[in-house]
Amino acid sequence: MSRSPSGLRLHAISVGEINSIGFTYVPQQPNTHDDCDYARSWLSEFEQFLSATLASWGVQRYNTVDKIKDFRWKVPIADGMLLFQKKRRAFSELAYQHQVLIGNDSQGRVAATQEYRMAMKVACTYRCPFVLTNGYIGLGPTTMSEGDHVFVVLGADVPFVFRLKHDGTYCLVGDVYVHGIMDGEIAGADSTAQEIIVT
Repeated sequence: MSRSPSGLRLHAISVGEINSIGFTYVPQQPNTHDDCDYARSWLSEFEQFLSATLASWGVQRYNTVDKIKDFRWKVPIADGMLLFQKKRRAFSELAYQHQVLIGNDSQGRVAATQEYRMAMKVACTYRCPFVLTNGYIGLGPTTMSEGDHVFVVLGADVPFVFRLKHDGTYCLVGDVYVHGIMDGEIAGADSTAQEIIVT
């Protein structure tokens, strides 16, 4: 990373271009039936978004039944949860809570899904799902647009979405969660870093 008169020069690996964007998650009052109903409604819309995506793109990135099941519950919580004020990797109990939340049995749903709904709020509040042109699925800021570019900036903890400007430089839109690359998987032998200029 270096500063030049024309902008901040970053070395980054391109993840892909945003092809489609879902709907924004707007939080409700915590631990109420309204909160639970809204989370269910949002997850239903997320499932419709995923179904349309899978119908269009197939399962090129998430090509097994287990991977598809995995991203269905992990993407809405960005594969994490807040535990003692620190973000931690999601665990299988949250997969169960996801099933209870989207299931038909409403008995005890509010209490039984509290951790999952809290993790959704941390990950999704004023964010929306997206799909890249190469099939990756993730969550990002509401200010992103179709055609924006997702990069892994070398040395950064998370990927970012940038908007290409007319002069060939980029402006930062925000950080993103992209399922399947958050542990450095994109930095394989066939990935090459390029220099981008952020102004």
